[in-house]
Amino acid sequence: MKFILFTLSIIFSGVFIGCSFDTGTSNTNLPSTIDGFQIDRKITFYSNTLDKNIFSIEGKCMLSATKDKMVNILCKTGENEYKKYNVKISKNMTYFYE
Repeated sequence: MKFILFTLSIIFSGVFIGCSFDTGTSNTNLPSTIDGFQIDRKITFYSNTLDKNIFSIEGKCMLSATKDKMVNILCKTGENEYKKYNVKISKNMTYFYE
């Protein structure tokens, strides 16, 4: 019985270790592909007071937020063309991205 439990624990620990390696790899690769403008994203700004979406951006975009509630968005629109958006977040507005 102890042997069976030991064997099962080894098998399950191997499965969990394999999953953590894949997660670590994707967590490392994803930011570099986003920063390289290789992934399409959708960034939406939502007003809590109006209860609707105010502004939405879709495309190959890079997003960075600062401590002073500024959101800086840089989108690639062409081969060597970019658009930059700077949005100040208030207490009644939030944003989310996918």
